[in-house]
Amino acid sequence: MQATSEAQQPARDPSLRIAILGASGYGGGELLRYLTQHPSVPANRIQAISKHAAGQLIGSVHPHLALSYPQHFLAELDLAALSQSENSVLFAALAHGEFAKLWPELKPKLPSHCRVIDLSADFRLDTAEQVRAAYRLEHPCPELLADFLYALPEANQHRYANSTRHLANPGCFATAISLSLLPLSIDARFGQCDFAVSAITGSSGSGAQAQAGTHHPARAQDFRAYKVLEHQHQAEIQLLIEQVQAAHHAAPQTATTRLPLAPVCFSLVAHSAPLVRGIHVTVQARLPAGVSAADLRERFAAYYRHSPLVQISDSPPRVACVAGSAFAQLHVSASGEHFAVLCAIDNLGKGMAAQAIQNMNILFGLEATTGLRAPAIYP
Repeated sequence: MQATSEAQQPARDPSLRIAILGASGYGGGELLRYLTQHPSVPANRIQAISKHAAGQLIGSVHPHLALSYPQHFLAELDLAALSQSENSVLFAALAHGEFAKLWPELKPKLPSHCRVIDLSADFRLDTAEQVRAAYRLEHPCPELLADFLYALPEANQHRYANSTRHLANPGCFATAISLSLLPLSIDARFGQCDFAVSAITGSSGSGAQAQAGTHHPARAQDFRAYKVLEHQHQAEIQLLIEQVQAAHHAAPQTATTRLPLAPVCFSLVAHSAPLVRGIHVTVQARLPAGVSAADLRERFAAYYRHSPLVQISDSPPRVACVAGSAFAQLHVSASGEHFAVLCAIDNLGKGMAAQAIQNMNILFGLEATTGLRAPAIYP
């Protein structure tokens, strides 16, 4: 039989097949919401998996999605369906610690072409020792930590754009704080700065299950600090900055960055605010000699010139202006001997689900902002 010519071969199906573990939670719901806007993801190619909501209509748990998803939650992952396309993605939107328990058994069963994006903290760090120090627990499969690459697009997408490894999505605090610190971390003029970071989060960051710290009557009229100077996201921020600095050392340097880069020193105080959505970060430090407010703005503008989801604002960012969106807003200000960097994101958007979809786009060679251009809803 004569071989079929290239011109006669069926067109390659550009659509993606998606499976979401933990689809009934806030992260899973946000993945489903953003995917309604994605041109390469038909709704009938999405598996929404939830053990405790199995058999229920998606709209019964996520009422705002009832018209977009008439299907039911599934109890189990359908691996055969993921095998039907070269372009398949498994999003793990489970509670911290749950996906790592599943991964050793799931890994050998998963189709070889399927890519995994984990939204939890399970694979963000490199070693069992780092996990133990940051989370005070033993990782269930430390030998498999290397299966995943930490993936903040604005910092290290060059490491995973053509990689076959799976991705660990950054934490919400880690995203906003890293975006605030990275442009300074590769400028030797800021090497002696001691950065004081204050970060505020909304209640949805604690998940869909009610807890003492997120129950509305206990939170609605309150504002408090927690995990003072010991938040677990500090570890992943530090590792990312070290990676970025190492890559910068290997690249040609400019006159302002020719000096050796110093380790970035920062302290973090996290706060719980009476908000549902949002992260607001303030980074403060003493302004290095010879650096002006204009220098600061130029540094941030240059660093994020190719980052369409990061907006450099002339005024302090507002959580309400990013809530429900994939965008991050940054503002830089200086007065006298001090400067401040402010960042606002949606913890469920750029801090979680939208960033996971941004990473999916990068993995499959799509425009990074595909399905993510919708602005926040205001007021």
